[in-house]
Amino acid sequence: MRDGFTNREQRRFAPAFSAEDLGYWFFRLNGFLTTRNFVVHPDANTGQRTDADLLALRFPYRSEQEMPDDALFSSRSWPLLMLVEIKSGKCHFNGPWTNPAAGNLMRVLNALGAFPNSEVSHVAADLYRAGMYKSSGYEVCLVALGNEVDEALKTTLPKAKQITWVQVLRFISDRFVFYRHQKADTPQWDDSGRELYALAQRSAGDLSRFDADARKTFRIPPAPIIES
Repeated sequence: MRDGFTNREQRRFAPAFSAEDLGYWFFRLNGFLTTRNFVVHPDANTGQRTDADLLALRFPYRSEQEMPDDALFSSRSWPLLMLVEIKSGKCHFNGPWTNPAAGNLMRVLNALGAFPNSEVSHVAADLYRAGMYKSSGYEVCLVALGNEVDEALKTTLPKAKQITWVQVLRFISDRFVFYRHQKADTPQWDDSGRELYALAQRSAGDLSRFDADARKTFRIPPAPIIES
């Protein structure tokens, strides 16, 4: 018994972490400003059309105490906006995000207000066609975060990004182990962030242990076995 609770009661009241929590911390630690569960509303009536798991915006001159960000985001000289779908299984985009007839990307872009009305349709068209829109001033990209890459997406959305949990967990482990002192005093973090930090300290640089513990904690299946 601890703090007046039995072990069973402690498990009952323990925070329920998810893949979405883990994805959020990957982008946050890489300097992105984030909005979770961005709801897309219909043009009329009530309810909602769908929601984006995460919107993430990173500015080009981001730096934090010389801690290197993931190579996916470094060496960019323009703002980067990512529309992220988070899955515990294979990387995947829900139908509403890949169907131009639904018009959900237009609604997201209009709600964000980052682009003039004359440009929104061009941004959406490129996202539907290839998964990315790039101009001289910024880049917008669809991102699928999941347990393994979907080879079909490389054809249907060739410029969309696919990021695996193996990549995510490797980065988070390195950030919290190599820069543990910089990240030690963070009382304002939520429970999921503090738990990630604690797992990294317990693993002490053992990536296999951290990967296994984090997957259990955030309810992600083991990494798929890649056949040679």
